[in-house]
Amino acid sequence: MATTFTFNPELLQLLALLQGTGGTGAGATPGAASTSAQLQSFLDAIPIANDGDVITPDHHNTLRAACARIAQSLDETQLARVVTESVTPVLLPTGGADPPWRIAQGFSVGPTTGNKTEGWMPVELPNGTNVDVLTVRGKRPGAVTIWSAALRRVELAGTAQADVCAGEIQGATAGGDGSFAATVPVKADGLSATQAAELRRVDNTRYRYFFHTKVSGAAQVDALEVRLVQVTCTRG
Repeated sequence: MATTFTFNPELLQLLALLQGTGGTGAGATPGAASTSAQLQSFLDAIPIANDGDVITPDHHNTLRAACARIAQSLDETQLARVVTESVTPVLLPTGGADPPWRIAQGFSVGPTTGNKTEGWMPVELPNGTNVDVLTVRGKRPGAVTIWSAALRRVELAGTAQADVCAGEIQGATAGGDGSFAATVPVKADGLSATQAAELRRVDNTRYRYFFHTKVSGAAQVDALEVRLVQVTCTRG
């Protein structure tokens, strides 16, 4: 299976410079940032090789120095195989019958009235990665009948939705104060290997992604907390 690599604009411009385009004109990347004078000096030091020329140590050593300088300027997080996106939960109302979550400083609290609450928020995921697991961190000091959590995608060109990760987390708790970290797996039941792989694959050109959570049967008003939502993805 072919592997597709996505480069940021700055790296594409540097590669264009190494090819002799100078980062301008037809070979330039539109909107790319200008090269620093220091980096440009490394690139200018690389000798131009022509047919019949003898390749000297300078060709290798100057190219090696330029590549090392480029590597220093890269954001290493873009090359990490495992990426965890952490989102502070600001849960929005769904417009349904259940009351929304209340927004506290740095987390969401509910139910605000009665024993039910529902909310959602958008989640930005790195394009081209594969979703591994959804993690919800919060507090559940009292009993809850049902507490569901899901990572969903919706088509940009339509309204069709699908759960990428989905599960119930009411049984997750740890510590005397009810703090917990609940993991929610990819919802691949009944799917073929190809369908499951497509579901996990983040495609921001076709879908947008959001977190959804719903509670019913909470024992106490304002007792539940959603403190952090994390989505772990892998590249490749």
